[in-house]
Amino acid sequence: MSNDIVIIGAGAAGLSLAYHLLQSGLSVTLLEKGKSAATTWSSMPDHLKLISTWRCNSLLKEQPSKYDRSFRMPAKEYAEYLKKFSQEHGFKIQTETEVTSLTRTNQQFNIQTNKGELSASKVIVSTGYFDNPFIPESLKQSKIPLIPFSQFKNAQEFKDQGFQKILIVGKRLSAGQAVFECVQAGLETHLSSRTQVAFMAPPFIFNFSFKYLYELESIPLAFKPRLNLKPDIKMESGRIKDLFDQNLVKTHTDIQSLNGKKVIFADGHTESFDALLLATGFRPSFKKISGIPEFETSQLRNQFEHPTLDHLYFLGIHEQFNYRSRFLRGMREDALRLARNLIDDSSS
Repeated sequence: MSNDIVIIGAGAAGLSLAYHLLQSGLSVTLLEKGKSAATTWSSMPDHLKLISTWRCNSLLKEQPSKYDRSFRMPAKEYAEYLKKFSQEHGFKIQTETEVTSLTRTNQQFNIQTNKGELSASKVIVSTGYFDNPFIPESLKQSKIPLIPFSQFKNAQEFKDQGFQKILIVGKRLSAGQAVFECVQAGLETHLSSRTQVAFMAPPFIFNFSFKYLYELESIPLAFKPRLNLKPDIKMESGRIKDLFDQNLVKTHTDIQSLNGKKVIFADGHTESFDALLLATGFRPSFKKISGIPEFETSQLRNQFEHPTLDHLYFLGIHEQFNYRSRFLRGMREDALRLARNLIDDSSS
């Protein structure tokens, strides 16, 4: 089966791109390995909320605001928004279809999936990061149960499995969210990090800055659109910082090694735990697809096209166009940029 354009991944980036392409009359098929669009968002921890506000996260920048500008949407609600967006625009999505490899022959891509093979003239990879958690080499042979943050639903599940003592590995936003849930659930909560934990600004400053984040960011980007920073997404302050101040979270140095169910820390301290919750970051999910030659983000042609494979494009990669590119507000803008490139190419 041949297609003009195939988008791998029906999350926020893929849906946003599909919208712009369909508006221009191009034929688009989305391949989604989950049971519906926005599977990743549906799989997020139960109590997770987006850190940025609706102004940053709606798929269409000009979409009328249906929420207060300071509203932080729960991840589950955002998933429902994406599903509804998909249904309203009638996207052609093949669900439960996982892409395993890509090859290019005779100006066509052969796309191998768990449901067979299909072909396309152009392929856009928008698979995100969330289902490819980074697991430190020292932990891969762990005899202690490992739970990547992408598989964490709620702290009650730990209690249901008889876990009482949890070591959270990491020090940024996700680690803080996990800390709060575990302490609230009455679990003995520990945290290991390579360096000292740092927190965002106090809530009143944080809330103001994120309320106007899009506008504040737009000032330097107006002068330097390709600006790339390294945003330091620290733990939230307020109630999470209070847990550390009250010594309700026991902190440890980096993990040096494991010995059975014991963790040996860099300072020589040894302690046993029921489970390790890894908030250690993610790697691009497209690395699971064979047939894509390795590349650096800076090598992408016109910020989107693979350096050696013509008509293979990427969307949602860190620092792809600027530092926003991995965030929802940046994916939305990059989707429009890429759509314009594809539309121009199809009409030339």
